[in-house]
Amino acid sequence: MKTEVQSFCDTFSKELDPFGPRLERAIGALSGQSGQEGLTGLKETVLNLLDVQQRFSTLQEKIANQQAYLLIFGPLKSGKSTLMNAIAGAYVSEVSSLPAYPSLVYVKNGEERRFKATTYEGKTRDFADNMAMSSAVQEDHTRLVNAILDVERAGDEFDPKQHYPQAIRRLDVELPAQDLAESGTVLVDTPGLYSRMKFGYDQMTRDFRDTAACAIFVVKTDNLFFEKVFEEFEELLGCFSRIFLVSNIDTSKKDLQPDGTLKASLESSNPEAVIEAFRSLSISASLQKAIDDGRLNIYSVDLLKAASKRLSKDTVEAIDDIELPELESEELSETGEESSALPMRRKSGEDGFDNFLEDLTSYLNSNDYLHDFMADSLRMAKDLTTDAVRLAVSDATTELLESCELLREEVTRHHARIEALGKLEKMDWTANFSQLKEEKDRLIEEMNQDYGRKGTILENALAEWMQTDEPWQDLTRKHLNSLLQQESRKEAETILEHLRTAINNSYGGARFNMAQMDDIRQGELRIEECMPELLEGLGQNVDSSVPRINLSRDEIPMKRSLIDMMLFRKGDQVRQQFFGVDGDQVIPAAKKQKRLAGAGEEYIQGQLQEFARNRLPDLQKDYVDQILKQYIEHFSNTLKKKAKSLTAEVTQGIADCEETLRERQQALGVMEGIKTSAEGLTTALESIQEEYGIELATEFDGTTVDSEEVSQEEQDADSLEVEVLDENDDVLETDDEGYLQIGKNVASAGS
Repeated sequence: MKTEVQSFCDTFSKELDPFGPRLERAIGALSGQSGQEGLTGLKETVLNLLDVQQRFSTLQEKIANQQAYLLIFGPLKSGKSTLMNAIAGAYVSEVSSLPAYPSLVYVKNGEERRFKATTYEGKTRDFADNMAMSSAVQEDHTRLVNAILDVERAGDEFDPKQHYPQAIRRLDVELPAQDLAESGTVLVDTPGLYSRMKFGYDQMTRDFRDTAACAIFVVKTDNLFFEKVFEEFEELLGCFSRIFLVSNIDTSKKDLQPDGTLKASLESSNPEAVIEAFRSLSISASLQKAIDDGRLNIYSVDLLKAASKRLSKDTVEAIDDIELPELESEELSETGEESSALPMRRKSGEDGFDNFLEDLTSYLNSNDYLHDFMADSLRMAKDLTTDAVRLAVSDATTELLESCELLREEVTRHHARIEALGKLEKMDWTANFSQLKEEKDRLIEEMNQDYGRKGTILENALAEWMQTDEPWQDLTRKHLNSLLQQESRKEAETILEHLRTAINNSYGGARFNMAQMDDIRQGELRIEECMPELLEGLGQNVDSSVPRINLSRDEIPMKRSLIDMMLFRKGDQVRQQFFGVDGDQVIPAAKKQKRLAGAGEEYIQGQLQEFARNRLPDLQKDYVDQILKQYIEHFSNTLKKKAKSLTAEVTQGIADCEETLRERQQALGVMEGIKTSAEGLTTALESIQEEYGIELATEFDGTTVDSEEVSQEEQDADSLEVEVLDENDDVLETDDEGYLQIGKNVASAGS
């Protein structure tokens, strides 16, 4: 026959379990988008979903195993670890976290020792033994301190999920502990109160309220009267159905007497008197009310001796020998009677721990605990669904929507760009250089106007040759052609400089109509980026036509000598005799002056002037034409190649955008899926609450909120829009649940 708690857990798990895989798939899908450009808020959302997932896993484990979580609070060095040893009946102190490190330590029974750390970003790490785990905690402690200091120096409040998600959030430890196995209890050791790094501590206690029905607060007797010790204890009263306050006494403590002798102190001889003084002198009204309501029990226990006794095999007394009141959940449900509040125990000494353990176990086997177990489980599940809905409609969703719209616009721009680039690839660029051709004609015309100077230079070269004994062929080879070569180099440089100036602009000397300009802009074809390469290659593969003059001596008028006339030599014979057959005859300067001066020299000068006036411009024009032709071809090929390259690049960009768009649309679908699943789970939880007649208390102050009011609150959460988050209605940042419970046969509480 099923007990009520078993029936509840079966029903609850049936509705709860399907949400886990959906949440895991959602986190996996969103993690791939996290951190991408334009999605700054998604990373935080993923971390918050990881937080929800970890809390969900803890709740699943609690329900599946019907586990009782026992949460242990207290200042540093108050005896929390010693209490854990005593409760577990096994040495578990070695697994306590570094006192200054703000992580939770979950301790439960296991066949073998296992050690695992989980970070705020959801990553886990296994350790071979406790020493390895402690070493890792010590190393991370230094990094955590530095991260906190950096944030505080910047004037911000440290949030581990945002500023250092690699911080260790919880430590899970399994070790053989028979008492924990029999009771189904999980011990949770919390960071010491009032430590330097207590970020998120308030949130942690609120989270545990929904998982652990009770908590244990450990304080040394010496600190009972320190007001600071109980500053945060008041908050614990609002988080847990039942709190067990353990005053850790030292029964070996002695006080000095007037005669110099040592006598047992009041703490060791009569701890009950210390508790009475605490109640009468220091306790607040809220603490007193909690005691009167049966929600706060106080015990004086020498934890060191209790732990020693429990761990000593020859003296330990088995828990099973303790006579406990057995409350059957079925009987309670039939009678409908509520269990009476447990009285405050004042026994100390050897009985103190046994009384504490007996009362704790009785509570965990009571109808009160059964109701608290179900109510807290429902409350936690509702909080998880509310958080999931809030995250699904958070700023990250708005970012996804906006980024999808931007991606669609970018794809549209890319397609328009490809269309424009396609037109540019097919365009005949040569038709756009008419202005450059006009500049070429103007340049040639200017250079042609200089023919008189060039003719004079050639005439001077002729006059220089006339003063030498050089043969005819040296006139063209050494004087005229050498001079023309020098001049042509200068002119080539001038031509190139003029052309560079003409083409060195944003459009490379081309002129485009409005349609072409639109295509260039639309295609984002930046011609100016190609200009350095085009300018560098200007004229490189064009040989400047070096002019070579070939003067004809066949028609040169020459003065005949007496011998020429006596021998009846004709003109051709005279010239051959004078110049030589191949023009290689050495001609003395005096002879040149005698035979060529006058008509002959004027005839040669005429040839030179005609060459400078007609032949040189043609050579220059041909050189410029070749340069421009090569440049326009190079320009056209370069721009077409650039357009083709850009087309391939943009095509890939479209594919990338469309892939990113699909991923982000899927992420939006994931967000909607989380919301839908969470809303469906909320509806199922409402049915479970109604089926088992569970009332959910908002605070443990004597007031409750009925199911209809809670349902309305959840409906409000379901309808949250992005603007709600803009009003600083922050998503809950809950830490992992660690809850300790102890008790005999808690796994079947109420049976």
